[in-house]
Amino acid sequence: MKLSMYLLEDWFRSKGYKIQSAIHEGEPCLVGTRIADELSQKALACISDKDADFGLVTVTNGEDVIFVVNATGSEIFNAANEAFEYYNAWEASLLRSAFQGASLQDLLDEAHLAIMRPMLIKNSRMELVALTDSYGPQTHPLWADYLRQFRPGRSHRYNIGHAFNEPVEVAEQREPQIAYSPLYQGDFMYANLWTDTGDRRIGYISAYQYNRPFGKKDLQLMSVFQKIVNFYVNAKPDVLFFQSALEEYMQGALHGSSRYHTRDIYQLNNWKDDDHFAVIVLYDRDGGNRSSRDMREIDAAQDQLEANMSPMQALVEPDRIVFLVNLREYGPYSKLVGDLRQYADAGQFVWGVSHEFTGLENFAEEAELADLAAGRARSQGLPGATLREAAVPLLMEHLHTAPHLDKLLHPDYQYLRQLDESGGTQFAQTLFWYLYDNRSFMDASVHMGVHRNTINYRITKIFECLGEDNFDSPQNRLLYLLTYLLEHPNLK
Repeated sequence: MKLSMYLLEDWFRSKGYKIQSAIHEGEPCLVGTRIADELSQKALACISDKDADFGLVTVTNGEDVIFVVNATGSEIFNAANEAFEYYNAWEASLLRSAFQGASLQDLLDEAHLAIMRPMLIKNSRMELVALTDSYGPQTHPLWADYLRQFRPGRSHRYNIGHAFNEPVEVAEQREPQIAYSPLYQGDFMYANLWTDTGDRRIGYISAYQYNRPFGKKDLQLMSVFQKIVNFYVNAKPDVLFFQSALEEYMQGALHGSSRYHTRDIYQLNNWKDDDHFAVIVLYDRDGGNRSSRDMREIDAAQDQLEANMSPMQALVEPDRIVFLVNLREYGPYSKLVGDLRQYADAGQFVWGVSHEFTGLENFAEEAELADLAAGRARSQGLPGATLREAAVPLLMEHLHTAPHLDKLLHPDYQYLRQLDESGGTQFAQTLFWYLYDNRSFMDASVHMGVHRNTINYRITKIFECLGEDNFDSPQNRLLYLLTYLLEHPNLK
């Protein structure tokens, strides 16, 4: 591992030496030390004690210089070599752990040995996946909340996590940064994790100021750790996203088998057999063709949705997010739909909601139905739709494909339409609203915007033309209503 003069300076201070320095470059370019009065290479820290009579040992690489007070050249040479040994061993240990498949928690604990600050790793959904729990709750009130809720080996999403969220300009950086967090009330050091192609952020590492301020040497250490973790999470992306038992069950129900049985999920979540559920599907309105900044905006919009609509379980898939909602815990179905209309960002998402249902074994089928509702909403340019809102036009689409459809339509509709075309009447429409309004002259007149007596007159003429009123049969009335709706799909 290449060290910098900043790292050597900090190392000497940690050993109790008094330091004066003039560091301008400070880049990590040092590969070793040498006792020499004359500089030979920029990559070597040259240690000279020619001014030992004045109580100074000089360490320089030609660009930067450190003066160590009241020390000997051999002492500083040994201390510098210890620094190289320590950091080389630290980097080698991180690399070995990564290649051996250690957990992110193990990697974070090893990184902490050099960075020595409260640290965490989150994925792009702001779920906490690793945390240095060696810091107690007295570190900071927000850190205390993390400790209280975090369990290693699982990802967690809590509203408290938003307290440490980053400014957008920091989130776009490729190299580690130091920024001020108003909510943390202190500085934090931040390193993004990116896909191999560099087009999307998949997580980040944060370290928080504690006892002493950050310096450039901290950024250099974070850069080493960032590169190792970035390589690791691209090779094993699953380490950033742990699934709960319910998530695994949902994924298995949609795409294959799960080790969890429906009964297990009921027991683990303290659900009851007669609980009612609903499924929500959420799609990116633009179909996923977005930049990394756009994806952060979508993440933020999803965060807002989940923060305001709790509890519900999300399953994040490549093209959509599927939510399962227990309505006994959440509230009435009408509240769920109302909250969706209020909190789902119509500029980012299009959504669909299934009917209310019982029996978790029906989850996969209900997710397909919620997909149908979302597809209908997208085709109509709507923010979203319930299955109830989408059902009639969907039914009409399917009925239109029925074989021999023209022979199945109500014959009275065909006859009345011919009379309307030849005589300029509105018999077919009048009969529809008359039957739709449960044969009420007054209600039909309201729908058509004419006087009640007009409806009365038209109905009398209609049955004179038809020869009889045979609409006492519910099946006959339903067939006429369906026929009219099929012929007028945009009726409002």
